[in-house]
Amino acid sequence: RDQLAVDLALKPLNDLPEIEAYGSGSRVKCKNLRGPFQEVQIAAHSWEEINTPAFWSFLEKAVKGFNRFTQRVEQNPEDVMPWKVLGRKWHLSRKGFAPGKKVEWPQETLEELLELLEAAANKPSRGATAPREDASNSSPTQFLWNNQQVVHLMIRGQRVPWATVQTKRTCGVDLSLHGPSGAFATGRISSLGVKRLIQSASDGYDAVKLRFITPEDLQLGDLKKFLAEHLAAVQSAMPQTAAS
Repeated sequence: RDQLAVDLALKPLNDLPEIEAYGSGSRVKCKNLRGPFQEVQIAAHSWEEINTPAFWSFLEKAVKGFNRFTQRVEQNPEDVMPWKVLGRKWHLSRKGFAPGKKVEWPQETLEELLELLEAAANKPSRGATAPREDASNSSPTQFLWNNQQVVHLMIRGQRVPWATVQTKRTCGVDLSLHGPSGAFATGRISSLGVKRLIQSASDGYDAVKLRFITPEDLQLGDLKKFLAEHLAAVQSAMPQTAAS
């Protein structure tokens, strides 16, 4: 308000002899409204007072600000959420955690876990033939980054994610592997990560849940080998038409 009053240089009413009104206050007023809007009042008494570069500059700025807001309103709120816009960068950032709580794990833990998952998912299975040059270039796996707190890794032919990584828990990086029921016993995962659990699901599948805090935790129990075994079990259980 003060800067706009200086820029417009509108004299107080007491200094305008042709006006039958009195007042020594500023003729520029600003009022904050509900939401993102602000109301600016300019008391002008002649065209000459506002037909100035300063006034037209102010008006242009006001119109641009209004247009930016109305364009945001027209967008689907889901489409402008940071995890939808930033994708991978959102999950690898230190944003989105519960306020006031310390994140107990370094960023490298998440980065290295994602690399291990990607390497396991894209490693050709034994006996697999190399794709023809004219074959589709689409990857057999796909990371889905568009969720606020989790990253899903999809395998071609699967309707549910093979792997789900919780990226916004302060206590650790949690991995959940979705596979056929009974394929692995608790003893097989007893040395993996710092916390582990096999949870049965109603759809005939098991969820192998592991937690990692430091990058060194990823080296416990040969996680790389287990990921390959788990994925092989998933692919073996897939219908032949879906796996082809």
